[in-house]
Amino acid sequence: MNRRRPDPDPDAQRVAVFDDLYDATFTRVLAYCRRRTRSLTDAEDAAAETFLVAWRELDDATSADSPLLWLYGVAWKVTANQRRGQDRFGRLIGKLGRLLDRPGVPGPDEQVLTAADADAVAAALETLSLLDREIIRLVAYEQLSHAEAGVVVGLSETAIRSRVFRARRRLRRRLGEIRRDDPALLDTYQDEDPTRRPGDRRGEQP
Repeated sequence: MNRRRPDPDPDAQRVAVFDDLYDATFTRVLAYCRRRTRSLTDAEDAAAETFLVAWRELDDATSADSPLLWLYGVAWKVTANQRRGQDRFGRLIGKLGRLLDRPGVPGPDEQVLTAADADAVAAALETLSLLDREIIRLVAYEQLSHAEAGVVVGLSETAIRSRVFRARRRLRRRLGEIRRDDPALLDTYQDEDPTRRPGDRRGEQP
Protein backbone atom coordinates (compact mmCIF):
# COMPACT_ATOMS: atom_id res chain seq x y z
CA MET A 1 0.00 0.00 0.00
CA ASN A 2 1.36 3.40 -1.00
CA ARG A 3 1.71 5.85 1.80
CA ARG A 4 0.85 9.43 0.98
CA ARG A 5 3.65 11.87 1.71
CA PRO A 6 2.58 14.49 4.25
CA ASP A 7 2.22 18.03 2.94
CA PRO A 8 5.00 20.44 3.97
CA ASP A 9 4.36 22.13 7.25
CA PRO A 10 2.86 25.54 6.36
CA ASP A 11 4.00 26.96 9.68
CA ALA A 12 7.58 25.92 8.97
CA GLN A 13 7.40 27.54 5.55
CA ARG A 14 6.07 30.74 7.09
CA VAL A 15 8.88 30.77 9.65
CA ALA A 16 11.46 30.26 6.90
CA VAL A 17 10.06 33.17 4.86
CA PHE A 18 10.03 35.40 7.91
CA ASP A 19 13.59 34.39 8.83
CA ASP A 20 14.79 35.33 5.34
CA LEU A 21 13.06 38.72 5.59
CA TYR A 22 14.46 39.33 9.08
CA ASP A 23 18.02 38.37 8.12
CA ALA A 24 17.94 40.59 5.03
CA THR A 25 16.52 43.71 6.66
CA PHE A 26 16.97 43.73 10.43
CA THR A 27 20.21 45.74 10.53
CA ARG A 28 18.76 48.55 8.41
CA VAL A 29 15.45 48.59 10.25
CA LEU A 30 17.24 48.83 13.60
CA ALA A 31 19.40 51.68 12.28
CA TYR A 32 16.24 53.41 11.03
CA CYS A 33 14.66 53.11 14.48
CA ARG A 34 17.84 54.18 16.26
CA ARG A 35 17.89 57.48 14.38
CA ARG A 36 14.36 58.20 15.57
CA THR A 37 14.54 57.14 19.22
CA ARG A 38 16.38 58.37 22.28
CA SER A 39 18.12 55.14 23.28
CA LEU A 40 19.25 51.83 21.87
CA THR A 41 16.67 50.11 24.06
CA ASP A 42 13.87 52.20 22.53
CA ALA A 43 15.22 51.43 19.06
CA GLU A 44 15.35 47.71 19.77
CA ASP A 45 11.78 47.80 21.11
CA ALA A 46 10.60 49.65 18.00
CA ALA A 47 12.39 47.23 15.69
CA ALA A 48 10.90 44.27 17.54
CA GLU A 49 7.40 45.73 17.21
CA THR A 50 8.01 46.43 13.53
CA PHE A 51 8.89 42.79 12.88
CA LEU A 52 5.96 41.65 14.98
CA VAL A 53 3.73 43.55 12.56
CA ALA A 54 5.67 42.00 9.68
CA TRP A 55 4.99 38.52 11.10
CA ARG A 56 1.30 39.24 11.39
CA GLU A 57 1.16 40.72 7.86
CA LEU A 58 3.85 38.56 6.28
CA ASP A 59 2.10 38.20 2.94
CA ASP A 60 1.85 41.97 2.57
CA ALA A 61 5.46 42.46 3.65
CA THR A 62 6.95 39.92 1.27
CA SER A 63 4.71 40.78 -1.69
CA ALA A 64 5.53 44.50 -1.55
CA ASP A 65 7.66 45.91 -4.36
CA SER A 66 10.28 46.66 -1.70
CA PRO A 67 9.90 44.78 1.59
CA LEU A 68 12.45 47.13 3.18
CA LEU A 69 10.39 50.20 2.31
CA TRP A 70 7.30 48.42 3.61
CA LEU A 71 9.13 47.83 6.90
CA TYR A 72 10.25 51.47 7.02
CA GLY A 73 6.62 52.48 6.69
CA VAL A 74 5.69 50.30 9.65
CA ALA A 75 8.69 51.50 11.67
CA TRP A 76 7.73 55.12 11.01
CA LYS A 77 4.33 54.56 12.64
CA VAL A 78 5.83 52.51 15.49
CA THR A 79 8.43 55.13 16.40
CA ALA A 80 5.89 57.94 16.08
CA ASN A 81 3.61 56.16 18.54
CA GLN A 82 6.53 55.52 20.85
CA ARG A 83 7.50 59.20 20.90
CA ARG A 84 4.03 60.33 21.95
CA GLY A 85 4.73 59.14 25.46
CA GLN A 86 8.23 60.59 25.69
CA ASP A 87 9.81 63.98 26.22
CA ARG A 88 11.47 65.96 23.46
CA PHE A 89 13.81 63.84 21.32
CA GLY A 90 15.17 66.49 18.95
CA ARG A 91 18.66 66.71 20.44
CA LEU A 92 19.31 63.07 19.71
CA ILE A 93 18.62 63.63 16.02
CA GLY A 94 21.38 66.20 15.92
CA LYS A 95 23.79 63.89 17.72
CA LEU A 96 23.03 61.09 15.29
CA GLY A 97 23.56 63.40 12.36
CA ARG A 98 26.97 64.30 13.77
CA LEU A 99 27.85 60.61 14.19
CA LEU A 100 27.00 59.70 10.60
CA ASP A 101 30.23 58.76 8.87
CA ARG A 102 29.52 57.81 5.29
CA PRO A 103 32.29 57.96 2.68
CA GLY A 104 32.18 60.40 -0.19
CA VAL A 105 30.95 63.95 -0.56
CA PRO A 106 27.64 64.58 1.21
CA GLY A 107 24.69 65.66 -0.89
CA PRO A 108 22.79 68.90 -0.29
CA ASP A 109 20.33 67.31 2.14
CA GLU A 110 23.09 66.03 4.37
CA GLN A 111 25.01 69.30 4.13
CA VAL A 112 21.98 71.14 5.46
CA LEU A 113 21.75 68.76 8.39
CA THR A 114 25.44 68.70 9.33
CA ALA A 115 26.64 72.24 8.60
CA ALA A 116 25.58 73.64 11.98
CA ASP A 117 26.19 72.24 15.44
CA ALA A 118 24.00 69.40 16.68
CA ASP A 119 21.80 71.53 18.92
CA ALA A 120 21.09 73.98 16.11
CA VAL A 121 20.17 71.18 13.71
CA ALA A 122 17.82 69.61 16.25
CA ALA A 123 16.16 72.97 16.90
CA ALA A 124 15.80 73.66 13.18
CA LEU A 125 14.26 70.24 12.53
CA GLU A 126 11.77 70.81 15.33
CA THR A 127 10.34 73.74 13.35
CA LEU A 128 9.20 71.32 10.63
CA SER A 129 6.04 69.27 10.72
CA LEU A 130 6.27 65.63 11.81
CA LEU A 131 5.79 64.49 8.22
CA ASP A 132 8.42 66.86 6.81
CA ARG A 133 10.91 65.82 9.49
CA GLU A 134 10.41 62.20 8.51
CA ILE A 135 10.82 62.96 4.80
CA ILE A 136 14.06 64.84 5.43
CA ARG A 137 15.37 61.94 7.52
CA LEU A 138 14.45 59.42 4.82
CA VAL A 139 16.28 61.40 2.16
CA ALA A 140 19.26 62.48 4.26
CA TYR A 141 19.78 59.60 6.70
CA GLU A 142 18.41 56.59 4.82
CA GLN A 143 19.60 57.95 1.44
CA LEU A 144 16.28 57.15 -0.24
CA SER A 145 15.24 58.71 -3.51
CA HIS A 146 12.14 60.89 -3.58
CA ALA A 147 10.16 58.01 -5.09
CA GLU A 148 11.31 55.59 -2.37
CA ALA A 149 10.54 58.07 0.40
CA GLY A 150 7.08 58.45 -1.08
CA VAL A 151 6.49 54.70 -0.76
CA VAL A 152 7.33 54.88 2.96
CA VAL A 153 5.02 57.77 3.85
CA GLY A 154 2.33 57.19 1.22
CA LEU A 155 2.86 60.25 -0.98
CA SER A 156 3.62 60.67 -4.66
CA GLU A 157 7.13 61.30 -5.90
CA THR A 158 6.10 64.79 -6.99
CA ALA A 159 4.67 65.60 -3.56
CA ILE A 160 7.87 64.41 -1.86
CA ARG A 161 10.05 66.47 -4.16
CA SER A 162 7.97 69.57 -3.43
CA ARG A 163 7.95 69.01 0.34
CA VAL A 164 11.70 68.39 0.43
CA PHE A 165 12.31 71.65 -1.42
CA ARG A 166 10.07 73.65 0.92
CA ALA A 167 11.52 71.95 4.02
CA ARG A 168 15.04 72.80 2.89
CA ARG A 169 14.02 76.42 2.50
CA ARG A 170 12.63 76.51 6.02
CA LEU A 171 15.72 74.81 7.41
CA ARG A 172 17.86 77.24 5.44
CA ARG A 173 16.14 80.23 7.00
CA ARG A 174 16.46 78.83 10.50
CA LEU A 175 20.10 77.80 10.12
CA GLY A 176 20.84 81.14 8.47
CA GLU A 177 19.71 82.89 11.63
CA ILE A 178 22.02 80.68 13.66
CA ARG A 179 24.96 81.36 11.35
CA ARG A 180 24.46 85.10 11.64
CA ASP A 181 24.76 84.70 15.39
CA ASP A 182 27.85 82.48 15.02
CA PRO A 183 29.95 83.34 11.92
CA ALA A 184 32.25 80.38 12.65
CA LEU A 185 29.60 78.03 11.24
CA LEU A 186 30.20 77.40 7.56
CA ASP A 187 27.40 77.87 5.06
CA THR A 188 27.48 74.73 2.94
CA TYR A 189 23.87 74.87 1.80
CA GLN A 190 23.15 74.39 -1.90
CA ASP A 191 19.75 75.33 -3.20
CA GLU A 192 18.11 72.89 -5.54
CA ASP A 193 15.49 73.19 -8.22
CA PRO A 194 12.39 71.27 -7.06
CA THR A 195 11.89 70.01 -10.63
CA ARG A 196 15.17 68.07 -10.56
CA ARG A 197 14.70 64.38 -11.13
CA PRO A 198 14.70 62.25 -7.96
CA GLY A 199 18.01 60.61 -7.20
CA ASP A 200 20.02 63.15 -9.21
CA ARG A 201 21.64 64.42 -6.01
CA ARG A 202 23.51 61.16 -5.58
CA GLY A 203 25.72 61.91 -8.54
CA GLU A 204 26.30 65.60 -7.83
CA GLN A 205 29.78 66.99 -7.68
CA PRO A 206 30.85 69.50 -5.02
